[in-house]
Amino acid sequence: MRAGVYLAVAIQEALDSVMLANDKLFVVLAVVLIIWAGIVVYIFKVDRRLVRLEKEAFPPKPPPREYPKDQPS
Repeated sequence: MRAGVYLAVAIQEALDSVMLANDKLFVVLAVVLIIWAGIVVYIFKVDRRLVRLEKEAFPPKPPPREYPKDQPS
């Protein structure tokens, strides 16, 4: 069981050293950030479209008319 743990640690250290040595880690980070930014922009655009469609489908109700009250003479 310990051999598996040591192997996993060795693989992780080797991966870290390769990614950091060749600046690939920053490329991966940049790609992930661009993907997340795209998802966020997409969600905001869909939300704005939904709000516009909701306003068209369910227009606000006009305020109730107020009738003049009987004035005592």
